[in-house]
Formats: sequence, C-alpha cells, structure tokens
Amino acid sequence: MPANAIEEAFLGQPSVDGLQHDHQRLEEAPDDRSKIGKWSLVALILNRTIGSGIFLTPHRVLAGTDCVGGALFLWVLGSIISMSGLYVWLECGLSMPQRRVHGEVDPRGVPRSGGEKNFLEFMFPNKKDAAGHVNHLRTTCSFAVMFILMYNLSGNALSFANLAMLASGTYDPSKGEAPARSTAIGIAIAVLSLVVLAHVFSRGLGLTINNCFAVLKTSLLLAIVFLGIAKAAGALGGSGDVSKNNFTRNVWRTERSDPVSWSNSLLLCMYCFSGFEQPFYVLAETKSPRKNFPKYTVLALAIAAVLFVLVNISYLLVVDKETVLSSPSTDIATLFFDRLFQGDNRKAERAMAGLIAVSIFGNLWVMTFTAARVKQEIAKEGILPFSLYIASSYATPYGIWQKYIKGRKYPGRYYEQAPTAAFALHWFTSVLLIAVTAWVSDPRKAYSALVSLYSYTIILVLGCWVSVGLLMVK
Repeated sequence: MPANAIEEAFLGQPSVDGLQHDHQRLEEAPDDRSKIGKWSLVALILNRTIGSGIFLTPHRVLAGTDCVGGALFLWVLGSIISMSGLYVWLECGLSMPQRRVHGEVDPRGVPRSGGEKNFLEFMFPNKKDAAGHVNHLRTTCSFAVMFILMYNLSGNALSFANLAMLASGTYDPSKGEAPARSTAIGIAIAVLSLVVLAHVFSRGLGLTINNCFAVLKTSLLLAIVFLGIAKAAGALGGSGDVSKNNFTRNVWRTERSDPVSWSNSLLLCMYCFSGFEQPFYVLAETKSPRKNFPKYTVLALAIAAVLFVLVNISYLLVVDKETVLSSPSTDIATLFFDRLFQGDNRKAERAMAGLIAVSIFGNLWVMTFTAARVKQEIAKEGILPFSLYIASSYATPYGIWQKYIKGRKYPGRYYEQAPTAAFALHWFTSVLLIAVTAWVSDPRKAYSALVSLYSYTIILVLGCWVSVGLLMVK
C-alpha cells in the first residue's frame, strides 16, 4: 500500500505524484490482506524443513553413534543449535539494513526481503569510488554469483524425477536397473516449469498450496509416529520385542568413541533442520514482521524439532538397532515400512520413494517462491543484464482477472503482482545446470554432484560468511 502524504513527509520521501515515471521502477507493496500471515510464515519453514532428510538421515546418525541414546541426544542437540541459528537470523533480519528516518537521530532497522544479501551488505559495505559511485564488486556481486547460479532446484528436480520413477515401478534398483536419463531430465524440467508457471499465475495460489504442503508433510510425520506406536503395541502385528531391545539400560553403550563419527552425525542432524531462513527471503511481504517473526518462526522450528525426535523414536519402536547397523545400504525409513508391510521389501521401497518425492516437490514449491524474490532484490542493485525488468514485479494473470472483475467497484484496491522475470531467471539457471550434468549416464550421480555443489556454496560458504560478519559487527 503506498504511503500517504503524512507518512511521506515523516520519512522524508517525495510523493509518488512527484516522481518521473518514465525512467523509474515503481511498485505497489501488498496490502494487509495480501501480506504473508503468521500461519503462512510457519508453513514456509515447515514445508522447507520437512524434506528428504528425516527419511534418509536417521540410519546414518544411528550408525555414527552406535547407540540409541546417543542418536536421540544428537537430534535434540541439533535442534537446539539450529534454534540458536534462527535467533541469529532474527537479529540480523530485524535490524539489518538500517536507515535513518527523517527527524530521528539514530538509524533503525528496516525489514527488507533478500535474506543474507542484506546482512552481508550491512556487515561488509560496498565501497564508493572517487566519483561517489557504489562499487558492488566486493559484496553484492560475490553474493549474486553464488546465489543466482547455485541457489537453484536442479538437484531437487532430478531427485524428484528419480524417486517418482521408482515409486511408479518404472525401474527396480534391486535388479541393478537405473532410471532412464532422458526420462529423468524430462520429468525434472517439466516439474520445474509447472512450479514456476503456477507461481507466475497467482501469488496467492502459490502461498495456499505451500500451506497445504506444510499440513500434508506434518500429517505424514504424525502418521509415522502413530503407526510406530501402534506397531510396538501389537495393533499391527507387532510383538513389542523391538522396543524392549532398543530401549534398555544400555541405550548409551557404544563402540564409536571417535569424535569424527559423532561430529559428522551432529552435522547430519543440523542439515535436516536447514530451512528456517526461508521467511527472511520474503521479509518485506510479511504482516507485522517485528511482532510475528520472533514468535512464529520459533514455533515452526520447534514443531519440526519435536516431530523429528518423535519420528526417530517411532522408527526405533519398529526396527531393531542391530538390523539398521547390519544394513548400511538401506535407510531406516525403508526398513520401517518393510516391517509395516510384513516383509514386502518392494512395496516398502516404493512407499518410501513416494513419500520422499512428495516432500521434495514441497521443497521445490517453497524454494521457488522465495528464491525468485532474492534474485529480484539482487537485480534492484542494477548489476544484472536487463536489471530493470528482473527487478520489477508484474501483475499476475489472476491479478489481471481480479482487476477486470472488481476494478470498477474497488478502483484503488491492490491486485497481486509477482516477480515474473525473476522467476524466468530462476527457471533458466535451474535448467542450465540440469543441461550441464546431462552427460552423466546415471541421473542419481548427477543429483549427488548438484547437491554437493549447492551444499558447499550456499550452506557452507554463505553460513560462514554471515557468521564471520556478525562477529565483526558485534
């Protein structure tokens, strides 16, 4: 909603009518009805955090600690460390960047979309040359190269394609079969295109479906918890012997005393909690960020933490620890469903693949929504080709239809917009990396390469960069 005359005077801004519209980018901010509410804020984190990690990681954590008590302890510790990271992001997001308001002496934090971009530009300011022009090379350009090229969904899209083919029975890995490369690439590009087009069509539709995915994923984890309890209680043919074997006085007895195994297991737990940064990428589009962010981001991560611990307990109520340790190539979630299906390993494998595919599709949905906003913020610095177009938001087809239907009745009303060109840029970079890895015969190996590239650049480099900057500022 545009500022009124009193607000413009207070902020020291010229009025909208006084601007020259022919060479400036003017945007309408979403009104209160269209801003991201508190429960959508929770859904952004849950949809991103509940991914493939909770299905594929627990057996590696258990193998790294060699004891049930140690594994569960690391999941709790990982949630506490991730919560500490969230508080760091809250401090940065609500206090950086800072602007001096007209009539006030001290600058105040201005909530802006963009996440780490704003943090790094505040911690490592871009230098000005002798003529007073800002040199963006040091911070903004370095961040832009990493984020635009590496923060894409090519690896997730390939993983979705592989798992969707496995769940449908297209190939059987137990027979040494691999997914067809051309089919996997086609499915990956198709699902990327579908997600991008849906977000371009309607911003509100994108948020609504994201909320539905968050509810669906939370329900799936709750179902696993209840199924595990029912199986251990004998309702599904269980005898209860597994829980007696796993949860004894010897839950802390282990032969893995080396720090490397335990530290690697802790990192795996922490990786599963990654995703709390998603709302900070769309901070300016949220309703009352100073009021809602501290409460509901913490609530979302707390929900994920409790669910992850309960799911791990549920796994161990059904699957014996020794079975997990003696099957290093099979994750504990597949063994869990194998026990539920009374030993039908093929059904368990396909059910597991279907669950992970749904989780990955949810990740594709939420990360597309947020990543395009960050790339739009990068374009606002004027450092990209066609920056003005990428930095601008355009009316969505649904917004145009709304304006056509209701425009005469509500002439001053806001109608939704989306960063259409930024979505196109995001789609292009994702497809580009899929094309670069197309020469790899096995799509599963291409997925591993893309995920490693993403992890080292986005998670490791950016995380260390922000951490060092915060220490310097403090």
